[in-house]
Amino acid sequence: MCRTLDQRRVVSQRLCLPPGARHGFPFPSRSQDFFPVYKREGPSQDHRKCRSLVGEPSLNPFTINVHYQCSLSIRSSCVPICTAAAISKRTPPWPPRPGHPPLPTSYAANEKRNIAIIGAGKDGVGGVLNLRRVSGENIVAICDIDHQYAGPNLERYPAARRWFDYRKMLDEQKDIDAVVVSTSDHTHAIISIAAMLRGKRVYCAKPLARTIGEVRQMRKVAAASKVVTQMGNHGTYEPSFRRAVEIIQSGAIGGVTEVHTWSDRPFDYWKHSIARPTETPPVPDHVQWDLFLGPAPERPYHPIYHPFTWRGWWDFGTGVLGDIICHTANLAYMALKLTYPSRISTRSEGLMPETAPRWAEMIFTFPARGTAPPVELTW
Repeated sequence: MCRTLDQRRVVSQRLCLPPGARHGFPFPSRSQDFFPVYKREGPSQDHRKCRSLVGEPSLNPFTINVHYQCSLSIRSSCVPICTAAAISKRTPPWPPRPGHPPLPTSYAANEKRNIAIIGAGKDGVGGVLNLRRVSGENIVAICDIDHQYAGPNLERYPAARRWFDYRKMLDEQKDIDAVVVSTSDHTHAIISIAAMLRGKRVYCAKPLARTIGEVRQMRKVAAASKVVTQMGNHGTYEPSFRRAVEIIQSGAIGGVTEVHTWSDRPFDYWKHSIARPTETPPVPDHVQWDLFLGPAPERPYHPIYHPFTWRGWWDFGTGVLGDIICHTANLAYMALKLTYPSRISTRSEGLMPETAPRWAEMIFTFPARGTAPPVELTW
């Protein structure tokens, strides 16, 4: 069940963790906010005894009892997504009400979950290789619209059932506890929502969705279904990232008024600032093109879209902004407690109707926050 912030501190004590201990993710209080400066002298005997029951701290999103989800794509505050801190697996003693999503079960911290990977990718692009800790769970299903492209990961997990259509997988394979969504941006929302409505926990790659409207719908469903959810943004979990946030928030470098961040994308294989191809080659036998399109408008197959080159096309991706700014501006966003900008100005080159520009510069102006000065972030 979801808990208030004050109740969440009680949860940390029940887990025998000191109020400021790191447990994969922080347990924020009202005054500590996102990433407080934690000071810990070392665990007591009680703390060590308790960890033998609940397991060592881990970044595995499916073994963390309470954590936060951040969606930088809409520049919002973190959304608490909670699950009960249980020591043994249990089934809720009551059935879900008609029209409501299934109630989630609780698991022991050391118990493995059955994970389905949706979008298996290749050469480190997809869910299995990007989430190495999840690969230690039971990978029971792998779903991808191109089994040739996903071949290395399919071979790595021969016991996993193979699927093309995530809808059939969710409806027919009943042993799935959680899903990892690492498909193209335009299908993040519909897949994640379908999984949450079926009571599955969801780890969705960034950007959380292609549009702000989709993100808001995902937040509503996550709150209603009460399943554990998280957006994948791996760098945010690193200790060095958190230390940098703590240093800035401590005032060690003084008040920050300007932030400059950048990206080396797009690379040559990203298709930006081009028109739609006129050629219509046949769809390869190993590609389920209709399933790739999903909610996007119908268009003929072309290898310029798949595999992986979809990011620059607005129907499928979010360009460099959606792909990279969550990696490069998130530290400043969290450390400076930024919310909505009061002004955005931009310039770019190579604007086209269907693809992202060749290059762009954006300046976000954020108002003062309490005693903190206004900030100008250039990306």
